[in-house]
Amino acid sequence: MGTGDDDSGDDASLEESAEELPEAPMKRPTVQEWLVIVGAPLAICAVVALPFRSALYVLFAGRSATLTSTWSCSEGTGVTAPAPSCEASWEFPDGSTGTGTVHSASAGSGDTVLAAGDGAYTSLASVWNSAWFYFFLVAVSVVATAITWVGHYRQDQRERTRRLREPFEYVPGYRAFADDPDETPPDETPEGHGAETQGPP
Repeated sequence: MGTGDDDSGDDASLEESAEELPEAPMKRPTVQEWLVIVGAPLAICAVVALPFRSALYVLFAGRSATLTSTWSCSEGTGVTAPAPSCEASWEFPDGSTGTGTVHSASAGSGDTVLAAGDGAYTSLASVWNSAWFYFFLVAVSVVATAITWVGHYRQDQRERTRRLREPFEYVPGYRAFADDPDETPPDETPEGHGAETQGPP
């Protein structure tokens, strides 16, 4: 009598044992690893920024200016042709002037532009139209780097947890990281297998 109670007690104790198995904490990156984690995306962003230099400079430092003259305009027709642009000079409200490329073939003297350095755009929307792909590449770089390193540290945690749990492998029913949750542990005998064979009476 009491066999059912004993079995349920054993199952409960096994569950408690499984819950009490040690788990390695997530390892914190070292200083050298932080340099790679942060430095790699920054290096990629710096290299990718080169083709977008003019748009990014105007986006962050651009000021309103008035075109005073334009010349050498290119319509930019065709797939392989350069983008529409004109060489131009402009004047800021404080009286300072600048020259460079205005990224529009239709801009003319008297038009208001957003200018900085040697570049100018006809509006903030046109600046974003030229710079959005850079921010997309930056976001992809940051997300890819984060996924790679999180996966690396989780795998490292799993491996350290496995080594930490090796002394507990003798516990009946224990499996550290079973690939198949339905797989029968080596020390559990399925019904009908491994039973003692009884001969004829």
